[in-house]
Amino acid sequence: MAKGTASNGYFWYRFVDVNNFDYLWSDVGFTLDVHRAGLTSQKNLSSAWGNGSVPRTLTRVFDGTHAGNTLRINGTDQSMTNGSTSDPGTSAISAALSVFASFSGTSPEPGTLGEIVVYSRALSAGEVQTLEGYFRGRYGHY
Repeated sequence: MAKGTASNGYFWYRFVDVNNFDYLWSDVGFTLDVHRAGLTSQKNLSSAWGNGSVPRTLTRVFDGTHAGNTLRINGTDQSMTNGSTSDPGTSAISAALSVFASFSGTSPEPGTLGEIVVYSRALSAGEVQTLEGYFRGRYGHY
């Protein structure tokens, strides 16, 4: 559950090198971006989608395929435009997870973070709905 501000920035970022990284960005310019061994999956939402002081639950799922690179906001699947459409795979990367900034601390997303939950695998649709139900009950914002 996150609440952004009027500026654009990273909700989270992991970076090993130029061929192995991923992030969630609060604006257009590859909102969802995954790179593994030179293969890339990129998707975009509308301009400034993550800005504003309205709380929202962001559910990001990535199963290794471009089709499985998805974002839900407040329990609703987001319709996104495509950038690169490769299937990067699920190879693990050993990198710190930077929250509300890039790996170098630049492009911060000044906001409030209620809670973050990270899994080492893609969740099933039922598991995603259960998790979103937990956030809805705990924070009551949608």
